[in-house]
Amino acid sequence: MSSRLPSGLHVLLALSLLSCGSETTTTIEKLEKPPMSLSSPAFKHGGMIPELYSSETSPPLEWKNVPSGTKSFALIMRNPDPVRWRYIHWVLLNIPADARYLAEGAGRRSLVPGKPLDIGGYIGVDHPEDRRFNRYVFTLYALDTTLAPDSMPVEIEALEQLAAGHILAKAELLGLFGRPRGFTGPSLR
Repeated sequence: MSSRLPSGLHVLLALSLLSCGSETTTTIEKLEKPPMSLSSPAFKHGGMIPELYSSETSPPLEWKNVPSGTKSFALIMRNPDPVRWRYIHWVLLNIPADARYLAEGAGRRSLVPGKPLDIGGYIGVDHPEDRRFNRYVFTLYALDTTLAPDSMPVEIEALEQLAAGHILAKAELLGLFGRPRGFTGPSLR
């Protein structure tokens, strides 16, 4: 039995292989980028936020995999645990599109030399009164615009309405702050 193919089949086989190669390349090029992510070198997602950040010093934050078309970022840090209200600890608007981190203490400093923060004012994490931990959620939005609220300070609902329809991506980081293991007494403060 001969292992040789007729010459016409060589051409068809070569074209088929070339065709498969370009389809594979096209498929690989069409794979989506990983989603935008938010992290901190000070604590892991779901980990304990160090005591240093219970004062006026905001933790460092880093993000990657930013979608193309991003014109600015908005950051909200909230404590979803209080029963009576949603407590907002930090809001930053119009973080420059080329930024990929906020340095430790950025809640009290300008992000761009000579340009004040659009909102700012970090309020540190706190020990809970009625449970072992408070949860703190940092949410970073990649926006296709800059935001111009009607008034300052802006209510969180107004900010969410301003951002509606302009969010390209969203990333969250969860941190915990609270009492040491085995704590059973009153508040540490």
